Amino acid sequence: MLNAVLRRLATAPLVLLVLVAVTFVLIHAAPGDPFVGERAADPQAVAALRKQYRLDRPLPEQFAVYVGNLVCGDFGPSLRNRGQSVGLIIADRLPTSLWLGAIALVLALGAGLSLGILGAVRAGRALDHGLAVVAIIGVSIPVFVIGPALAWTFGLWLGWLPVGQWAGFFGVSHLVLPATTLAIPFAARVARLTRAGLLDTLHLDHVRTATAKGVAPAAVVVRHALPLGLVPVIAFLGPASAGLLTGSLVVEKVFQIPGLGQEFVESAFTRDYPLVLGTVVVYGAIIILGNLLADLAVVMVDPRVRDGKSL
Repeated sequence: MLNAVLRRLATAPLVLLVLVAVTFVLIHAAPGDPFVGERAADPQAVAALRKQYRLDRPLPEQFAVYVGNLVCGDFGPSLRNRGQSVGLIIADRLPTSLWLGAIALVLALGAGLSLGILGAVRAGRALDHGLAVVAIIGVSIPVFVIGPALAWTFGLWLGWLPVGQWAGFFGVSHLVLPATTLAIPFAARVARLTRAGLLDTLHLDHVRTATAKGVAPAAVVVRHALPLGLVPVIAFLGPASAGLLTGSLVVEKVFQIPGLGQEFVESAFTRDYPLVLGTVVVYGAIIILGNLLADLAVVMVDPRVRDGKSL
């Protein structure tokens, strides 16, 4: 298992390099100029700025310089924020996104596991069918629809919760709507995976043996069936956790949360190439780490995978 982990870590830089290369090509192929806005700009001033940030160089040279600086931990200067370090911007905005994503992850796991277990133990009954409908709705509706709907209902119409405000990490009322919006689709997927995985394990021999010995039904589910039933959920949580921790782009924009997601959206619109690339690198690293941790968790939980020495 250690060798497999080391192989994953060894290939991570190559994956990030490919990700940076693809992003670099796409953002430079997109129309627009970071120094030309809606108003007419002085061509000489634009040319001076492009020379200052070395955007007048050939693209292969720009890419080589950027990768070389990235290896040294330098994300470069932001074009939109008057040369402010991209690393400092990311360090300032990322904790907010991680905090929002962590709260959403806890909500998604709590709700998804509860609904999935309840649906599995009541399989084929009215409650199970009702929960299946709820899960399908949660998976089908995108966050850019859920967010405004929750904001209008609980913020503008009922007036129970604030909308478009940020009160810091511990402003609980300000986190309810964005965290719930972010958690709903993931909770629905966790519920469906939990139900399917638990239904598969409830019929295994060791689970039937525990039931025949008179073990309490709740103990049979939690101690004997649930660990193996959670294998699909754990495998899903790798990319899902990374998506929750970094995928709040739309949610941050809707609720005006000063996280890295909102900064990424704005930098893409303004063609702030270094900030877009730096954000993509950070997101890519988090996704790679999340997938690795999920694979390790599967190995620890499922003895079939552990005995096969696969990762």
